[in-house]
Amino acid sequence: MTLHLVRHAVAMRRRDWTGADDLRPLTQRGRRQAEALVDWLRPRAVSRVVSSPSVRCVDTVHPFAAAAGLALSTRDDLREGSGLAVLALLRSIASENVVVCSHGDVLLELLDALAGHARAVNGPSLDTFAKGAVWVVDGVPDDVVATYEAPLA
Repeated sequence: MTLHLVRHAVAMRRRDWTGADDLRPLTQRGRRQAEALVDWLRPRAVSRVVSSPSVRCVDTVHPFAAAAGLALSTRDDLREGSGLAVLALLRSIASENVVVCSHGDVLLELLDALAGHARAVNGPSLDTFAKGAVWVVDGVPDDVVATYEAPLA
């Protein structure tokens, strides 16, 4: 299994958004990041795209899912603040090549849970996750190698 852990692209700042946080949209830069993700993911033989239901997450991976002809499914266990509930998702997709889009807190907890076996290559420590960036995680659960890809666009 290869996990492509995507932190949602740049969204409007919380203080500038008056609606429900789950509806906070991407900025123009965030939309460029989402479009750049299409070409970056295209050669990676992804079989599934899963996202937090938050608009900023869905809009980050929707362009890739549409271009690849893949259904985009949303999962509440990828919502901001959901903690390690995402580990159940990992067990259910154990044999797939998957894009998972979520929020910084959820993805950092997931990386931390994998860190007992993980070695980070080509990037910072496992506690870094910029908006629009991707950690590619291979070898789950035994020989985990995590590679950081710089923020897109």
